[in-house]
Amino acid sequence: MWLFQRFTLFLFSFFPQIQMVALCNSRAMGEADENSDIDLFIIAKKGNLWTARLIVTFITVLLSIRRRNTHGLQKWTLEYVRRTKDKFCLSFFITEEHLDLGDIRLQPNDPYLDRWIYTLIPLINRNNMYERFMEANWVEPTYAWQNAFWQSLSSKLGIIFGFFSFFENFLNMSIFFIQISKIGFVHNSGGAKVIVR
Repeated sequence: MWLFQRFTLFLFSFFPQIQMVALCNSRAMGEADENSDIDLFIIAKKGNLWTARLIVTFITVLLSIRRRNTHGLQKWTLEYVRRTKDKFCLSFFITEEHLDLGDIRLQPNDPYLDRWIYTLIPLINRNNMYERFMEANWVEPTYAWQNAFWQSLSSKLGIIFGFFSFFENFLNMSIFFIQISKIGFVHNSGGAKVIVR
């Protein structure tokens, strides 16, 4: 991963609302090409889904490293590549109280979801959230691709904002109402919240 992308993750690691950031999809699976974006799976602290989303969105937009809208553009055109190549795509958010993805699993077996989970590469792993997520989804943790630098960094960094729980919840709900008006709707699936664009 490029230095600028690592710096962005370094900034993420300062916020306790962000419990885990993992590389997912084509880059994690080894199927990316030179023009691919960088898909991220993010686990937020309990009650902080919208705050975590605001933080990562703000940082990636500020640094011009967020994948931009490509609707109406033909894939692999110059403009499409300019908007996607090496940019962070904020693909998937959950919170720590909803780690089990069983509600979105195809029944009786879902080899696609299993592979997606198994190939996740943790980049920020606060409070052993990666291991907790893997345990909740019955997939043995694998460290074959783990970046030791980011593992060490994420465990040592992180500042405590000192928000009171009431203020934190109030802030998160305010952010929720602002963001939901912009992105579409939230699908509730067994208590898990899935953002649908």
